[in-house]
Amino acid sequence: MRKFRIGTRGSPLAMAQANVVKKTLEREGFDVELKVVRTSGDMLKAPLRRLKEFGVFVKELDEYLLKGRIDAAVHSLKDIPSGMRGGLEISAVLPREEPYEAFVSRGLRLRELEAKSVVGTSSVRRRAQILRFRNDIVVKELRGNLNTRLRKLKDGLYDGVVVAEVGLRRLNLVEDTARCEGELKNGLFFERLPLKDFIPAANQGIIAVVARKSSEESEILKELFDDAVTRAVAEVERKILRELGGGCRVPIGIFARAKRAEAKMEVFAELLSADGRKWARAERELSTEEAELPECVEELARGVSSELFSILGFNSV
Repeated sequence: MRKFRIGTRGSPLAMAQANVVKKTLEREGFDVELKVVRTSGDMLKAPLRRLKEFGVFVKELDEYLLKGRIDAAVHSLKDIPSGMRGGLEISAVLPREEPYEAFVSRGLRLRELEAKSVVGTSSVRRRAQILRFRNDIVVKELRGNLNTRLRKLKDGLYDGVVVAEVGLRRLNLVEDTARCEGELKNGLFFERLPLKDFIPAANQGIIAVVARKSSEESEILKELFDDAVTRAVAEVERKILRELGGGCRVPIGIFARAKRAEAKMEVFAELLSADGRKWARAERELSTEEAELPECVEELARGVSSELFSILGFNSV
C-alpha cells in the first residue's frame, strides 16, 4: 500500500479539513499519515492586521513540502497568499461548502442584541461589517481557534461572535444540516448572516490541497479532488483581492458564485472603512466562457478595483 503524507495545522477545524482528504485517499487504497505542523500563525500573539507578512498559516507547511517531509498540505484556501512559493502549486480545490458568515450567541440574533453588547472578532472585515449593521454595539478583539472563541462566548466574555458558518458545520456542531439558524450541539445559538450585509472573505468555505509542482502526488490530487466550478470562482475572487491589494489588514469582502442554469457567474465585492461608516460595493456578471479566459477575469478585477477606489475616493488601499 502506497504511503501518502499530509501536512496540516493542529486545530480541530484544520484536522477536520485534513480528514476530508485523508478519507478519500484511503478509499483509493493509500496509507495516509497526517503530520501536524505548527505554523507562524499559530504562535502569533499580535492580531493578524498588524503583520506585514502574508501566508503565516502556510509558510512552515510550504517548507515541509519543499524539503520532502510531506507529500501534500491541506489548507483553507483563504489562508493561501496569491503568490505561491516556487516549486509548489494548488493541486486541488474541493467543492465549495457554505461561504456565509454566522453569528453565534447564547440565544439572541445579532439584530436582537441590546445596545453596548460586546461582539468578538479578530477580522477587520467582520469588524467593519458588524459596525455598519449595528453601530450601537461594541466590537472587541477575539483570537484563538474556533473552539477557543466559542468557549470564551460560553464563559460570558462576549455577547456574541461572528465566524465562518462552514467552520461550525465542519466541526459537526450544527444539529440539522439543512437549517441556517438554530441551537448548536454545544448549546449555543447560531444564525446565518445575510450576504447583502456580510460579504465573506475571498475563498471562504473552500478547502485547498497544495503539493510540489508537477509531482505525481499533485496529479493524483487533481484527479481525485479538483472541482472546476469552485476553482473558477476562487480564481476570480483571488484576482480581485490582488487588484485591491488586500489581506488581513484591509476590510474587503469578495464573493463569486456560478449560476450553472444561466451559464454565468455573479461577482460581489466591497471595500469598507475600518469603522464601517464608509463603504463601496461593486457587482458584476461574467458568462461561463468569459470566466475561463484569464484576460476577461483580469479586466473584471481591474474594473471592480477601480470602481471601489473611485467611490471611496482612494487611489489604492
